Amino acid sequence: MNVLRQSGPEAVVEEVLAAEQGRLDAMRRHDVDAVEGFLSGDLDYVFSSGKMEGKDDVVTAMRSGALRYGEDLDERDLIVRAFSDTAVLLGILEIHIKNDSGDFHGLNRFTSHWVHENGSWTMSSWQSTSLPAD
Repeated sequence: MNVLRQSGPEAVVEEVLAAEQGRLDAMRRHDVDAVEGFLSGDLDYVFSSGKMEGKDDVVTAMRSGALRYGEDLDERDLIVRAFSDTAVLLGILEIHIKNDSGDFHGLNRFTSHWVHENGSWTMSSWQSTSLPAD
């Protein structure tokens, strides 16, 4: 995970990046309980297909195996904008998903919003867009 640029309090940037790394690691391991801990209760998750789901939908799909992320999940070219209790991450995600529709492997540009609530950082929104193949 490389950071192209960042703004805001250094401590907040470090905490949010650590939370994001924890979320990615949990997704790679298919540790649904850990992933759930990184998601805000009011999560809005927009897939590159345009489909939008809430936290319960995402967690249920992961638990059932209908949504499974590959171990090669990786982020790069991050831009971090941090404030005291909120942060925005932008970047590129290399993704491998297995779901009911089949396997998908590709690059997505994403934006995520993180909030500091109840003593920890949780992701409250995710939006991704597929990038064209090179």
